[in-house]
Amino acid sequence: MILPIFEPKAASESIDSWLSNLGKNGPGPDYFFKRILYERWTLNGMPALHERYRDLDQMELDENYILTACGTFKIGFSIIKPGKIQYSPNYHSYLHMLHSFTINCHR
Repeated sequence: MILPIFEPKAASESIDSWLSNLGKNGPGPDYFFKRILYERWTLNGMPALHERYRDLDQMELDENYILTACGTFKIGFSIIKPGKIQYSPNYHSYLHMLHSFTINCHR
């Protein structure tokens, strides 16, 4: 799923701070979702943050925040059964979609 983040990054805020603050929100309450991965990376030249969470039922979900010239986007993927997300039959399709993400800003 690809979602735009409608709140724009303030010009005075650093990229690190912006991505870090987005990551603090997480997918839900801390007692239900435990963050098991947090890494900064670059996606096709765009700053990004990758987080992985595991819920109480041992289901995992990925969230990637990508900062573009047009705004910030969140690309996510989750599984609906207990286990590691990378073993999902759709995980490689998700990675292909994620790594092929580009955006053309028309302003």
